[in-house]
Amino acid sequence: MSEYVVVDFETANPKRVSACSVGGCVIADGAIVDRFATFIKPPPDAANFAPINVKIHGITPDMVADAPTFEDLLPKFMARVDGRAVLSYSKFDRSVIDNLLDYYGASCPYEHIDVCELAKTKISGLKNYKLPTVVKYLGLDDFKHHDAAEDALACARVFLALCDKGSAPRPTKRVTSTKGMTQGEVSEIFNGFVDCISEDGVIDYKEATELFYFLAIMPQTKTVGLLRESLFDILDDEQVDQYESERLIAQLRYAKEHLFE
Repeated sequence: MSEYVVVDFETANPKRVSACSVGGCVIADGAIVDRFATFIKPPPDAANFAPINVKIHGITPDMVADAPTFEDLLPKFMARVDGRAVLSYSKFDRSVIDNLLDYYGASCPYEHIDVCELAKTKISGLKNYKLPTVVKYLGLDDFKHHDAAEDALACARVFLALCDKGSAPRPTKRVTSTKGMTQGEVSEIFNGFVDCISEDGVIDYKEATELFYFLAIMPQTKTVGLLRESLFDILDDEQVDQYESERLIAQLRYAKEHLFE
């Protein structure tokens, strides 16, 4: 596959269908050939803007009042995805796409590449693999983090730089359920996700909300249930303090060994 579409979303609140901005790039034959960006008006049942989200990306309700909904954008989105693998920096943006497609009842099969995971295979020894850290390490242009258009462009540049270090990775298909998987396969998915969000020793609000929705596809064991209860409490005030982060990481370490209990 020689063509890719890079996407980055910002959300109004922890709900994945609350996407309020999207930015993207199209990569063809090793070059960025197109860029796009727009505000998105979230659906009515996900339209509240959490203060912590506004603080992160600076988008307010007034800014999206006259913006198109994702349903309005679906034809263009599906046209851009058609025949291309979707790139994003972390699983967060993939979960936004999946939730939006499900919410609007749209069928849009696609394959995905997590550029953050790719960075971990190509670069060793970084203190963490967050986008600004990898951009700085690779000597790429600085960018405004949490601006969807700039994040997407930075992700595209990282991907191209990493591909110069070896062949491009194979995309993976969308996983929306672990039903029918063996315990070993489920554990591998769970452990990989946990390692991704906790590798730097801190879990922030965005990573905690990503974990909350990820747990929905896990077998609903007692261990998973306790994790979800903890996340309900942690996310209630729309922030994750140091104590909550440390407690959650400890729970995740336990869960990796006792997932099916």
